[in-house]
Amino acid sequence: MRLYFYAALVALLAALSFGVYYYHDAYSDKAKDLEAAERQQKQAETIAGNVIQSMRIFNAITQANHDEKQQIQQRSENTVVYIREKLSTDECASRPVPDDVVNKLREHAERIRNGTRRADLR
Repeated sequence: MRLYFYAALVALLAALSFGVYYYHDAYSDKAKDLEAAERQQKQAETIAGNVIQSMRIFNAITQANHDEKQQIQQRSENTVVYIREKLSTDECASRPVPDDVVNKLREHAERIRNGTRRADLR
């Protein structure tokens, strides 16, 4: 009877040690998987944060450009109004401009527009 008792005790200890070993190994695998998942999550959060920061910078630049264009347009409109007011009382403003002068001014304006697209070739 004692032999069966010791055999059962040894079998029980063997089963317990196998269970401990098995679950410890499973726990270690899950812990490694969890650490890898946490690393990936941190990397994803870092990338998302960088993308958000880049978008904020892009939006700030776009807004600044938009504001600057509006200011330039407003200054241009103010300049046109100022010139019209000053020229409204000038007798030269009511005289017609000769055709050859108009053509030269148009050619010059066209050269200026084309010159902004490429380097000055002087």
